[in-house]
Amino acid sequence: MSQNALLFIPDISGYTKFINHTDVEHSRHIISELLEVILAKDTLGLELAEIEGDALFLYKLQSSSTIEDVWAQAKKMFLAFHEHLLLYKHRRICDCGACLTASSLSLKFVVHLAPIDFIEVAGRKKPYGPEVVKVHRLLKNDIQNSEYLLLSNETTTALGSLPSSEKINYYETQYDFGPYKYSAIDMSPLRSEVSVTPKFEVTKSKVELMNFNIDIAASVDDVHEITSNFAYRHLWNKDLDSISYDKDRVNRAGSTHLCVINGDTVEFETLDTGQERKPLIYAERTKSAPFTSQLDNFYVFTETETGTNIEFTLFATFKKYRGWAKYLLRILMKKRMLQGLIDLKALAEQTGLEKLQE
Repeated sequence: MSQNALLFIPDISGYTKFINHTDVEHSRHIISELLEVILAKDTLGLELAEIEGDALFLYKLQSSSTIEDVWAQAKKMFLAFHEHLLLYKHRRICDCGACLTASSLSLKFVVHLAPIDFIEVAGRKKPYGPEVVKVHRLLKNDIQNSEYLLLSNETTTALGSLPSSEKINYYETQYDFGPYKYSAIDMSPLRSEVSVTPKFEVTKSKVELMNFNIDIAASVDDVHEITSNFAYRHLWNKDLDSISYDKDRVNRAGSTHLCVINGDTVEFETLDTGQERKPLIYAERTKSAPFTSQLDNFYVFTETETGTNIEFTLFATFKKYRGWAKYLLRILMKKRMLQGLIDLKALAEQTGLEKLQE
């Protein structure tokens, strides 16, 4: 028996180009995060029918939703989407294609109100029928901009139009099911309401404990990725007993990870270096290392004729009356840190990023 339902599709514009022309691993994580952000802002009580690559197919059996509810829902998701992209832009540490161009992604919505049936697949109930096909057809339309809320003719007939304060444009497009009327609101002006996220300051700790340089016959981008991607950390830092981090997120400023080093658990935070992108800089901070109130690792990646030069510097701020410990830490850590860079060099040159990603 058919039931009246609100069909609601948030769709990420620019997805195809983004996926086809960027780093696969990072682009996958970024799109996954964005879809999660959109879902987290559901206030209508929508059900997830399907994740469709760059879009979410959501529905709600209609009872009391109003046109104002639909607009408020789309607006909330739109602002959250762009606030997340802005946060990512401020805190990214990577210069791969995905991380550089994520801010060019945009978001549109298609909403349709119609009777639907359900089909059960592998024990899961999913919307089914010609109206489900229709709402997906409406993703291809005559709207020129890439950020909008499209309302089907049935939606505005049943729920009414939005207040005149919102500029509404009207369209009629020829589809395989015949000519069809719909309306749309340009959402791009809402970008002015997106909260600006300031970058946080990074200060190097007081004492420079050690400084090393090493040349690696691999590209800057590859060496940076191997260094900053926690999935590869245990392959070149042999002091690690284990490392734990969020595997569904790209490492960025503010990311944290836990390292168990020779039996001791140490928490690190990825820093926003506040620098221009050339040279590339990657930095981590811990406030849980012995004798110190702060320990900072800085990696500076410079392109050379033969590949990449890494300059590694370790800075420390010692707890009160513990300044003597700098001599002990130098002795304990110098050999380990240098060996880590040597192992990083071997991993980048002998294995390489391409094989690591297979």
